[in-house]
Amino acid sequence: MKKFTLIELLVVIAIIAILASMLLPALNQARGRAKDINCVSNQKQLALGCIQYSEDHNGFLPLYGASTRTNPVYAKWQTLILPYVYPGVPVGTDNNAYLQIADGKAKPRGLFKCPSATPTAETIAAQQSNNYGINLYISCISPSDPNYPLGAALKRIKNPSQRFMISDMQDLTNANEPRIMNKNDFGFRHMGGRGAVIGYADGHVSAMNSDGIPAAGWYVYFWGQAVAN
Repeated sequence: MKKFTLIELLVVIAIIAILASMLLPALNQARGRAKDINCVSNQKQLALGCIQYSEDHNGFLPLYGASTRTNPVYAKWQTLILPYVYPGVPVGTDNNAYLQIADGKAKPRGLFKCPSATPTAETIAAQQSNNYGINLYISCISPSDPNYPLGAALKRIKNPSQRFMISDMQDLTNANEPRIMNKNDFGFRHMGGRGAVIGYADGHVSAMNSDGIPAAGWYVYFWGQAVAN
């Protein structure tokens, strides 16, 4: 049997390396696309959870976050919609019920974790830095404080397919405020790092390039359009 010479082996190795270099970009692209699809699925279910919550609460979306657990009007939106997306999971007064905590380690329940997000330490403090945020302008901030406006009742939103409700969000230093209040709060983890997946007030979900997201404002329709109660 003929033995391969060193030169022949080097040629074979070189060919394999060339083929691998040609295939890896396609594999990475496919992997990224799979993560995009997973994120769309997550946000679709979260958006529907927000809509179901609103149907049981006079049409209003859940609070965007919490300043304290002792005040009953405050609670994180993720925890408030938990019964709608994870039926049977006990909530009680725990604002972090959307996390799975065991043996001192914490991680978000599947729907609350963007597959393209950068992994963080498995501590409660680190995992509270949220993958997804709710639109501050249409989320009720504090129904007991007259200095803050109520959010928009979904039934009064015109063209809900154009009003963003939830989206990919950058990790926050203040985990008590899982909200998006300006363009810089978006987490651009998709479309090659140039776009975010966005869930709208009608329940549909799609990706948008960062260039298509307008600056925030009450009178910008994508955000608030002068939200009225």
